[in-house]
Amino acid sequence: MAKFLEKLPEIPPNPSNAAPPFPEYASDSFRKGQGYFQLLMYNDAIREFEKAVKEHPDFLLARLYLAMGYLRLGDDAEAYRHFRLITSLTDHAQMKAISYHAMGCIQAKNANLEQAKQYFKLAAMADPSSLEPALSDFCVNPEENAEPGGFLS
Repeated sequence: MAKFLEKLPEIPPNPSNAAPPFPEYASDSFRKGQGYFQLLMYNDAIREFEKAVKEHPDFLLARLYLAMGYLRLGDDAEAYRHFRLITSLTDHAQMKAISYHAMGCIQAKNANLEQAKQYFKLAAMADPSSLEPALSDFCVNPEENAEPGGFLS
């Protein structure tokens, strides 16, 4: 999986212990989910992010982590569902780019290379600065990059 998919937006620090500007960031479920995700404990992370999304349905960062957790566990259908929802609800360029890119990876994994290429183009249009060079390599040479050790490995 591309390294840039590991770069999820960070929560701003709150050194003053004042009420956070977005209460969903203070959610115990979200914080626990982040911890489990960083420890690569994706089943536990998913459980916590599901709770966070249930508590705050519009909390797209939690939904993005949730989608990535499902993607990491190989549940492409559930990951795709969440990524698609994110792309329809957000104006945040990086979230759109990450979601479109992940959807492209899912399509490429399923040998839907034309659809994958379309999603990669959407990702590039959403936020050209957040894409790694390997993405353009994949769009130009998908067969070569689908090999073990290639872009999709």
